[in-house]
Amino acid sequence: MNVTLNAELEKLVSRELESGKYPSPEAVIEEGLRLLRARDKAEARLESLLIEAEESGPATEMSPQEWDEIRREVREAHARLGFL
Repeated sequence: MNVTLNAELEKLVSRELESGKYPSPEAVIEEGLRLLRARDKAEARLESLLIEAEESGPATEMSPQEWDEIRREVREAHARLGFL
């Protein structure tokens, strides 16, 4: 498959290559697609959780421990996805 990028995206790929983080243009594109897939999965999960929350009944006050658990889960998810 051949892909033509506009000038702005070509510059972005070039900057990433120059940074040394990626060995080839293909690796830059693969990382972008991996992140796109991760975002799509996260959006689907969020939608599922929102529906679950709506169906669970009236809202209740959250404890500090529950907020700490949410923060921990977010940090772990970011670490798994390479954001931290």
